[in-house]
Amino acid sequence: MTSKYYLPECQEGGTYKTLLVHVHKTDDVRGQMLQLQVWQYTPGAKYAHYIHALSPDFKTHVCHLDGATVQFSEADLEVLLNQSRKVKGIEYQKHFRLDGAIEVRHMHRIASAFLPSEELYEEAFEIEVLQADA
Repeated sequence: MTSKYYLPECQEGGTYKTLLVHVHKTDDVRGQMLQLQVWQYTPGAKYAHYIHALSPDFKTHVCHLDGATVQFSEADLEVLLNQSRKVKGIEYQKHFRLDGAIEVRHMHRIASAFLPSEELYEEAFEIEVLQADA
């Protein structure tokens, strides 16, 4: 599954502030998992923020979560944003990695704190983020 979200009012040079979401099944050493990949790009930035997570079902917990920034060439950025296809990029810098049982609600808190635009993340995942737990 691939979904793309953007803010029409946040445009620069024909490019919008965009959140691209990929979810698919993958084989892992832990068995068959669902893999979530999220890229968020802000026009004028030299890189996109990237979230990667693995979970058996994304209902209760994730077993892996990491965040990075990826620098793209103009051609790669075109493929990512306009064709919604994954590209490696020029440079990749990992900022955090968590392994173990991480509750889905905590995954959303971490991801939304790492990504530069909460409103796109909230729309994509239909959640309210950074709220105090009852």
